[in-house]
Amino acid sequence: MKRKTIIVLVALLLCARPAYSYIYFNDGQTHNIDYSIDEYVRVDYQRPAMYTTVNLLDGGILWALSGSGDSRINVLGGSTDYLSGYDSCQINISGGSITNRVYSEDSSQVNISGGSIGSHIRSGGSSQVDISGGSIGYILTWHSCQIDISGGSLAYI
Repeated sequence: MKRKTIIVLVALLLCARPAYSYIYFNDGQTHNIDYSIDEYVRVDYQRPAMYTTVNLLDGGILWALSGSGDSRINVLGGSTDYLSGYDSCQINISGGSITNRVYSEDSSQVNISGGSIGSHIRSGGSSQVDISGGSIGYILTWHSCQIDISGGSLAYI
């Protein structure tokens, strides 16, 4: 009897997990986000060379924002927990806050001149990171990533 109870509890827990929903911006246009979005936002996902731009502005609150395929993400204000760039995405952070981490890979470019990154930057796969301002917890790199630091502050070295 105990075994059936455990199996039923595991099945209920697996079914109770929140399902992720996604919003896609992949039309080659510029999108300004100054409102709250509860879904995972993907820019040019599986749509290379669309050159879509997303601007995160004051009032914009996102759970996760991910760019790929030559997209551009500008964080000018607002906040997101996770920010990612893949496949030649360009990320520019001059304001706002990333509460958890910034991740870049696949020849992406990250420029940080302001704002705050609560946890860390993870960058690899031939990515380039230029830091001239802002505050960052710490930095992790791998696979020929290049990081240039000329300003800003790191919490852990």
